[in-house]
Amino acid sequence: MKKILIAIVVLVGTSSAFAQVLSSTPFTSGNLLVTKFDLTTTTTAQKINFVEINKSTGAVVQNFNLPSTNTGGAIPLTTVGTTSTDCQLTLSENGQYVTFVGYNQNEGGTTSNTTASIAKVVGRLSSNTYYKAYELPDSSSTQVLTGSSDPYNGANIRSAYSLDGTQFYLAGGSTSSSTATQGGIWYFTDWNQNNAVQIHKTPNSRAVRAKNNVLYFGGQNIAAVAGSDPGLLVGLYKLNTAMPVVATVPNNDTVKVLTPRSTNFISFFFAPDGNTLYIFNQGTGATTKGVEKWQLVSGTWTWRYSLFSATASPRSFVIDFNNNPSNADIYVLFATSIEKWTDVIANTTNPSPVTATPIYTETTANTALRGITFTPTSSAITMPIKLGNLNAMKTTAGIVLGWNVTDESNEVNQYEIQKSTDGTQFQSAGIIKAKHNGTSLTQYNYTDNSLSSSKLYYRVVLQYADGRKTYSNVVTITSKKEDNITVINPAKDFITIGFKENFSGSIDVISPSGNKILSTQIKQQFGWYNMPLPVLPTGMYVVRLNDNANQTSTTKQIYIAQ
Repeated sequence: MKKILIAIVVLVGTSSAFAQVLSSTPFTSGNLLVTKFDLTTTTTAQKINFVEINKSTGAVVQNFNLPSTNTGGAIPLTTVGTTSTDCQLTLSENGQYVTFVGYNQNEGGTTSNTTASIAKVVGRLSSNTYYKAYELPDSSSTQVLTGSSDPYNGANIRSAYSLDGTQFYLAGGSTSSSTATQGGIWYFTDWNQNNAVQIHKTPNSRAVRAKNNVLYFGGQNIAAVAGSDPGLLVGLYKLNTAMPVVATVPNNDTVKVLTPRSTNFISFFFAPDGNTLYIFNQGTGATTKGVEKWQLVSGTWTWRYSLFSATASPRSFVIDFNNNPSNADIYVLFATSIEKWTDVIANTTNPSPVTATPIYTETTANTALRGITFTPTSSAITMPIKLGNLNAMKTTAGIVLGWNVTDESNEVNQYEIQKSTDGTQFQSAGIIKAKHNGTSLTQYNYTDNSLSSSKLYYRVVLQYADGRKTYSNVVTITSKKEDNITVINPAKDFITIGFKENFSGSIDVISPSGNKILSTQIKQQFGWYNMPLPVLPTGMYVVRLNDNANQTSTTKQIYIAQ
C-alpha cells in the first residue's frame, strides 16, 4: 500500500486556518473525486476519505484521509455520517480548487451537526492535494459575524461554492424558525472571518452556484421566517444583485426560477447554452428521484424528463459538458456506486432507452459514498470572459441593448446579438467586433430597429476565435410601461446609465456608509451616458438620479469593482 506523506504547517497569525500536504501525488486533471467514510459507528463523527477515480476505467488512482484529530494545531474536518447529503463537493469556477464543508470535531466525538458549540469548517483542496481550512464561529465563540455569532445555529452546513479559491458562498440550515440571522446563504473572502456576512435569509438552503454572473441557490423546504422572502419554499432561486454578492440582498431582489418535481432538492447545474438546467434530488418515488431536466421555453422553465434509478436513492451528481453545448455526461453517485448517463442537451423529449453505464462499485463493508466532483487543475482553466449583465431599454430609436465586459483578451473575436419571440429559438440580429481593450471595462451598445413582436427576448453570445462561446443573461422587452432609467452592473472605471427619455438633473453616487461621494450635473441627456469614476473601494453603492424637470428622484444599486 502506498504511504501517504503527512506534513503539518501552522500558519503564523491565522489560528483559524491551517495548511497540510496530504499526499505526494498531485491529482490528474479530469478524473472523478469522491468522498467516502465508514458507517460502522453512525452515532459519532466520521473521518473523510477522498478517492480519486479514473472516469473512463473506474480504477482508483489514489486515496487519502482528511485530518480527523486536533494534532499539531490543525483543525480536524469530520462529517456526521448519517446524513445522505454530507460532504458534498464543488469545483471552483476557475477549476483550481475543490471545496467542501464539515465540522471541527475529532473522529469518534459527538455527532457534529447536533451540537451548537461545535464549529463548522470550510475546506479546500488544490491540484497537488494541498489542503486549507477555515473555521466558522460557533455559538460559544467570541468571534462575531455580521448579524450572528453562529451562521448555522447547530444545524447542518451543507455546501460551499467558490469562485477562485478565495471567495466563498455557503449554504446550510438552522434549528431556529423564528430568526432570520442564521441559516441561508453566507459569503466570505480571503479566509477572513471578519468579513463573513449573511447575504440571504433562508434557513434551509442546500446548494449555491453562479451562472452568467448571477447567483442561484435552492434547497428543501426553505421556510419563510422573519426578514426573509414570504413563501420561500422548496425551489431554485436567483438574486438580481450583481456578482460578486457581498452584502445582504433586499427581498425584492430575489426571483424564483422553478419548483422541482421533488421536494428533496439537493443541487443543480446549468448547461453551456444557458437554456438547459439539470436538477438533482433524492425523491422517494421512482419518477422523482435522480436528475430532472428542465428547459427554458418562452421565458418559462419547463420540465422535460428525468434520469433516475428505480431501485436506489442517489447521493450526489456532477456533469461533464465536454466543452460542447450538445452533449453532457452525467455522473450520479449512489451510496456504493457511480453510474454515468450521456444526455443530448437539446433534446425536448425523453430519450429511449435511458441507459446507465456502471463506472465504480465500492465493495468495502460499512462504507458510504457521498460527494462527487472533478479533480482540480494545476493552473486556472481558460475562463470565459465575464459579461456584465445585459440590459435593454425601449426608446424611440428602437430597442437599445447595453453590456460591459472586463478583462477582454485578444482571443475574443466578436459579440453576436441574438433575438427571439419565444425565449427558446434565437436568431442572429447583429454582430459587433471585439474592441480588445485588455483589462479595462469596455462598454458595448447595439440598437435593434426591427421590432417584430410585442414581446422580445435578447441575449449576447461572446464568440472566441477558436469557436468557444459564452452566453449572456436573457432580457425581455414587452409593450408595458418600463422604467425610464437603466444602470449597468458592474462598474469599474465609469458608471453606464441609459436614459429612455431626455434627462436633465444631477447624478449622485452614495457610498455603502450612506455618504454622497460624487455628484455631477447633466442636461438633455438621451441614450447611454458614461459617468467617470475615481478609484473607489470595491463594494455595493447607490446611484441617485434627481430629475429637475419632474422633481423626482430615482435610486439604483450598483457594484463597483476597482
